[in-house]
Amino acid sequence: MTVRPFLHHARTSSTMIRDLQALPGRVLRKCLSSAARIRAARRVGWPSGRRVASITFDDAPRSAATAGAQVLAEMQYAATYYVCLGLLGKGAADDPVLDQGRLETLVAQGHEIGCHTYSHLDLARTGSEELLADLERNRERAHRLGLPALESFAYPYGSLTPRAQALVAPHFRTARSTWIGLNAPRFDALALRAVPLMRREGLHVALREIERWQRDGGWLVLYTHEVTERPGQFGCTPDELALVCRRLSDSGGEVQTVGQVARGLAVT
Repeated sequence: MTVRPFLHHARTSSTMIRDLQALPGRVLRKCLSSAARIRAARRVGWPSGRRVASITFDDAPRSAATAGAQVLAEMQYAATYYVCLGLLGKGAADDPVLDQGRLETLVAQGHEIGCHTYSHLDLARTGSEELLADLERNRERAHRLGLPALESFAYPYGSLTPRAQALVAPHFRTARSTWIGLNAPRFDALALRAVPLMRREGLHVALREIERWQRDGGWLVLYTHEVTERPGQFGCTPDELALVCRRLSDSGGEVQTVGQVARGLAVT
């Protein structure tokens, strides 16, 4: 049999293009979006029966680095703090984003610093060049601050789009979404599922998913924002965080930073 791969693919590509062009605009956009998502995906297999949890904080308000870190220290847990380095020390007067000093303290305590973009961009509304420039500013600021290389990313506002995923992919091992669920038995490291520990969803959601994790195994990634006695809808109290940490400890599973888990799985 004579095989002409280039001619074969050329004819196939031409046929596909004609077929796509014949689709209605809405259907065409959906097909292209799905294709982009597939190209950017980073598929990872999870060892059967293994249970690992990661605790993460988005935006890294000061309370997450103080009250939150204190709860973690009592359990000897390390967390991943997704920080916008362009917003250090800024934000609400009563609980601003952590400052450089507290950032350095977190690193010294063994916590991981992840990227949440430099300016907390909504990636669904941000152009490709603007996003790449913003990520580069964050990388440069991290270098000036003497931080370890940032390997973990979280999409601000949970804005995971195929385009954003493809742009983020070359720069980080993992990218965390806000889609609720466990990561197992196979998952996309550029669209990590997560479980909220926030007033908006309620503590019961986190406790329910911990029970499922205890039963089924997998990688459980928890996320919240501020840790105060009177949190907003995106935060939790110190007691709620402590309860979740105790449940994780009682389960007998491991607790690691996102970066530690990704490196252990050889995610690249």
